[in-house]
Amino acid sequence: MNYADEVLFFVGGHSLEVDEAMLELSRFRSFQELSTVHDVLVAVACVNPIPCAGETFQVSDMYVPGLRPLAADADFDAVTKHVLKHRVIRWEDELDQLLKQGVLTPEGIREALEPRRGRAVDAFLTKWVKKNRKVPV
Repeated sequence: MNYADEVLFFVGGHSLEVDEAMLELSRFRSFQELSTVHDVLVAVACVNPIPCAGETFQVSDMYVPGLRPLAADADFDAVTKHVLKHRVIRWEDELDQLLKQGVLTPEGIREALEPRRGRAVDAFLTKWVKKNRKVPV
């Protein structure tokens, strides 16, 4: 963090969600406080390819600190909740759109995102299927 005011650091990872990306950053780069990372953060962006039938679709998640400041005494949970609540691009919205267009299926998404989908995608897809299930007439 010594050069955070002078250099723009880019960090790569394998996260679907911005809160997971921040967690990876703090864990693997030995930052003790996630709020310290947040203080010098420019943005967190996650872009995930979803291959399907010879095409690849992108689903993104992005957080940019801005109008809503983080509390000075924020602990780890407060930081992650703040980041998730104030995302500027949400993977859920993008995935919802692709599902509604019919270009992706819940099963295809689960298979394509297998190594990094986590509980969040499974929970989202389960709710999406229940909400969008075709009711027979």
